[in-house]
Amino acid sequence: MIHLGFLAMAPGFMPRRLIAFLLIFCVLRRGKGGSTTSPGQQNLLCGSQKYEMGSPYDDHVRWLLPNLTESVIKDGAISGWADAGNVASDPGDGVGCVAMCYADHSREDCAQCLRYVAGRFLQGKACPNARNATAFYDTCMVWYYQLSTVVGFGYLYVAFRSDLGLDLTGSQEAASFWKKRRLLLQDLSSQAIASKQYAAASSTEYGYGSAVQSIYGLVQCQRFLSRENCSSCLKALALFVTIQPSTQNMTIGAVKTYWCYIRYGTEKFADYISEYMATLPSPNDAWATAPAM
Repeated sequence: MIHLGFLAMAPGFMPRRLIAFLLIFCVLRRGKGGSTTSPGQQNLLCGSQKYEMGSPYDDHVRWLLPNLTESVIKDGAISGWADAGNVASDPGDGVGCVAMCYADHSREDCAQCLRYVAGRFLQGKACPNARNATAFYDTCMVWYYQLSTVVGFGYLYVAFRSDLGLDLTGSQEAASFWKKRRLLLQDLSSQAIASKQYAAASSTEYGYGSAVQSIYGLVQCQRFLSRENCSSCLKALALFVTIQPSTQNMTIGAVKTYWCYIRYGTEKFADYISEYMATLPSPNDAWATAPAM
């Protein structure tokens, strides 16, 4: 039996120890994203365990990846979750999948990215036959995994980190920048958990010499998180960029995890949050459980 349940907007499903796991187990990698017209791979994580071609697991992966990604595209959701397989009768064959669009890219660009990533998985060009795999791109992320347990990753929370722009280390402007960035991300986190998209973007200013400089920010969470856990994830990432030596003084940065995303910088970037669906689903759509941790 195959099921498809979408939790793109359903809160309440997320482990409570999110901050601790994020801070302890995040594997952060630096790099540069691609353009909005050609998805740029930022991180690819392939599980060590394999499934056999033609097996029930293979059937579920080949059904689930295109169905979930196309449904997220059609519905205009900022993220979605679904599973396939009867976990009760054969837990080794159940497959879950999570997909997220990054709201600093348009729905059209995200659709291209989701189809591209799903296609690479299905064609064996990325993580061939891996039972668990995740791809982070500049425009989207896709993760599929074995429902019973997530195995073979090493560290569960994998993220992409970018820290660019000016290095304010030792400058008089550093303290003002830290404070205003912290307050901006804090305010955006509050806005995001109150919004139906679970995303928010805005800007503020900090003192730069005798002038002022704008700081732009965007934050978002997976739509199936509870508000509490969305807030916890965003706070963890905001804390990370504040205390991490490589990011605390850089004027442009971004951090991605499985569960949330933050971006900030003194260079203005696009915000497409309003393009994404803001309508809550029927309670009947929220029957499933969250990805196993």
